[in-house]
Amino acid sequence: MEKQMNQAMIMAEPSSSLGVLGILGVAFKIPSRNWKLMVSIMVLFLLPVCLLTIVSDLALRPIEVDITSGIALLPKDDPSSPESREIMERLQKDFGLLLCWKLVTLVLFCVFMLFSLLATVYSTARIYTGKQLNLKELLSMIGGIWKKPLITWFYISLFSIVFVIVSVILGMILISVLMVRVHHVALISVLILGYLCYLYLATVWMLSLVVSIEEDNYGLMALSRAGELIKGKTIQGFAIMLILSLVSVVIYISFPSKRGGMNQRTETRLAIGITMVSLLCLVKLFIFMAYTVFYFECKKSHGEKVEVEETVDYYAPIDFNKV
Repeated sequence: MEKQMNQAMIMAEPSSSLGVLGILGVAFKIPSRNWKLMVSIMVLFLLPVCLLTIVSDLALRPIEVDITSGIALLPKDDPSSPESREIMERLQKDFGLLLCWKLVTLVLFCVFMLFSLLATVYSTARIYTGKQLNLKELLSMIGGIWKKPLITWFYISLFSIVFVIVSVILGMILISVLMVRVHHVALISVLILGYLCYLYLATVWMLSLVVSIEEDNYGLMALSRAGELIKGKTIQGFAIMLILSLVSVVIYISFPSKRGGMNQRTETRLAIGITMVSLLCLVKLFIFMAYTVFYFECKKSHGEKVEVEETVDYYAPIDFNKV
């Protein structure tokens, strides 16, 4: 009986704290601990996103072509002519359809993203602590915990909007003050500073989403809890977000998704779009895994108990503890 209890769970020691590369290494190894479950999550996330990409492209392309041709046909000499009014009415209708479809696409993508967040974080936490979990159990658990991260996500969205508005206002003020010959340098500096600030906030926000899934805290309480947990690990969390964000940027700029313009073949455009979206989604899933591991590292750094099965060894195969 005592042997079973000793094998059941142990408390992770603070001395086994991981560095940035260590956390990324552990996160990279997570899928190998339960391939069947993690591949199922990837398929359930990537398949609807890719289908949404295809449907969106096929539905929006005719509207975009119509808008482009309509703008080109607008008479420049007599904007008030019947022909101009007819074209403007058609453009307004097209822009309305475009906006509605974009909103529908955004809502669906957010639903898929929330599911992937719940599934990935919950599965990663179970795998990290050595617990067994299958897809049926995972889907059952998601049905009972989805409201908490949704509320936290709502607050994060509000704060993101406020951050963007404040950043734009402050940026305009700084640029107007620093104008003359250095306005380009000032603009670049403001953009870089704003981006770095956003990455820091994104680190706390991502951690708060993990907290919402793993603990009873949600909403503002989850954000407050994340702020407490990240103390002493701020640079580490920021570095993880910076590295993975740069990976996403590299993937995005590596695909010539817009170079072909309207003349690009449909098959080529869809192939490029699906490949790019799939890679970006995989990076997003990895971010969820990395910050779940980071969550446990933060708990250990504060002396909180992290129960891990004794047979689960994340540290021996990849020795990144000193990084």
